[in-house]
Amino acid sequence: METMEMTTASEAAGKQGYKLTRFGWIPEEWEVVKLKKCCQLIKDGTHFSPVSKDGPKMYITSKNIRNGHLDLGNLSYISEEEHRSIYSRCPVQKGDILLTKDGASTGNVCQNPLDEEFSLLSSVAVIRADERKVHNSYLLQFLLSPLGVKAIDDEIAGQAITRITLDKIQAIQLPLPPIEEQERITDFLNSIDKSVRLLTGILESKRTYKRGLMQQLLTGKRRFPEFQGQPLPLVAIGEMITESRESLPVSNPHQRITVRLSLNGVEARDVRGTESEDATVYYLRRAGQFIYGKQNLHKGAMGIIPAKLDGFSSTQDMPTFDFAGTVNPQWFLYLMSRENFYLNLEKIATGTGSKRIQPASLFKIKVPFPSLPEQQRIAAVLTACDQEIELLQAQLRQCQQQKKGLMQQLLTGQLRVPAI
Repeated sequence: METMEMTTASEAAGKQGYKLTRFGWIPEEWEVVKLKKCCQLIKDGTHFSPVSKDGPKMYITSKNIRNGHLDLGNLSYISEEEHRSIYSRCPVQKGDILLTKDGASTGNVCQNPLDEEFSLLSSVAVIRADERKVHNSYLLQFLLSPLGVKAIDDEIAGQAITRITLDKIQAIQLPLPPIEEQERITDFLNSIDKSVRLLTGILESKRTYKRGLMQQLLTGKRRFPEFQGQPLPLVAIGEMITESRESLPVSNPHQRITVRLSLNGVEARDVRGTESEDATVYYLRRAGQFIYGKQNLHKGAMGIIPAKLDGFSSTQDMPTFDFAGTVNPQWFLYLMSRENFYLNLEKIATGTGSKRIQPASLFKIKVPFPSLPEQQRIAAVLTACDQEIELLQAQLRQCQQQKKGLMQQLLTGQLRVPAI
């Protein structure tokens, strides 16, 4: 990302050269305008669901609108005839802004990157800027910013159903600098977006690499040279772990454990005691034990109890297990969290409605069981991958947070991007 010197508005004594608006102090030469005054088109798609379910033309709905990008992973298609009828009413062009009008994703916004024509459902509005007054790219950055999100939320507030009408969209106000400064602002923010996209791509590649590596190492398809030729027997999980049933006479309601749906997702839960708990049996849990949620094990509810939760408790809905001396706990956790292994766990879930995985069923599953040194080597390699992923995630969050902070200042003129 490029760096450049900027002028802070607070440096101007007494806000000289600034005027007070609903957005706070903005430069005197800026305006505050409604979208309807600076856009040439604000429309939504068809209010009637197409009859055709396939055909040559893409049909975009709210599920395809993500914040900052158009998701083409779950597309619907319609006939040429129905597309013509819908498109004649709402002709979307490349560069137009797409805004979700209703549903759970109300307020999601992106810019259309496609040259190809497509049809829209009424849950999506198309906004086309009047390029003499505002650039589509500047408008996109505003709608993605905290200022834009608040402007949309303010129009939604008070309605029983999450929805924003075309009239409400037209009434949204934004601070508007001259065209030349809009270009400088969007160029700067776009440079941060490039960094975000780069980090996102690297992060996804690293995750994909790790998934493939886990599959190979944990099934024995790939082995380290020093362990080549060593036996790799199939061993039942019941030979690796033993259920712990260390009961507690009294359980502290502020020292209970819950299991989140993520790798090693173990945390404390502050729960107030109630009279109805009298019949509930709680068990003592120790640091280093494996714990899982019976109802959601096949979805990833598992982990190793950390030292800070030693001595906490849980019910048998979250059983815990001690490891045999021949098992590396981190290797075991990676084994259990492998994606393809989830499929096997789903097969042993029992019950109707809320299905559960009982320890007796889990114990019967057989898996490739390398020696302890090989387990440790596998765990070390996968842990290194996790550390790289965590570092990339931290860099990505920092970059996103940096942009969020800068957007607030750039889009109100509190920071000015100088002309080069």
